[in-house]
Amino acid sequence: MQVGVERSKNISNSLRTFSRADTENQVSFNIHDGIDSALLILKHRLKANETRSVIQVITNYGQLPKVKFFPGQLNQVFMNILANAIDALDDSNIGLSYEKIKETSNCITVKTFIQEVEEGSLADGRWQLCSV
Repeated sequence: MQVGVERSKNISNSLRTFSRADTENQVSFNIHDGIDSALLILKHRLKANETRSVIQVITNYGQLPKVKFFPGQLNQVFMNILANAIDALDDSNIGLSYEKIKETSNCITVKTFIQEVEEGSLADGRWQLCSV
């Protein structure tokens, strides 16, 4: 019962984080929380099905500062990218036998890090967040 309560709590927290209504002002937000929320919401799609084996998700999060933005918009981007990756894995197994599908390893890797736009740009606050 405790496991069920904990799972419900995690889902509730993720939905609250994910569906945060955009306000007129940007807010400081932890990008990793947004990615984790999208992954939890999509968790049911990671399970094995008749067209593919289970999808393993590997997260390799770098040290990122909180960023000011509209979280709802960015969370939707994360959701779409991850859903597209799942769809691509589903499509990659079309026409394969069930035995071959069971042998196939499916993995999505999410990596975040900060990359300078040009040398010295981190100090100027000009950088790119890269997520693969």
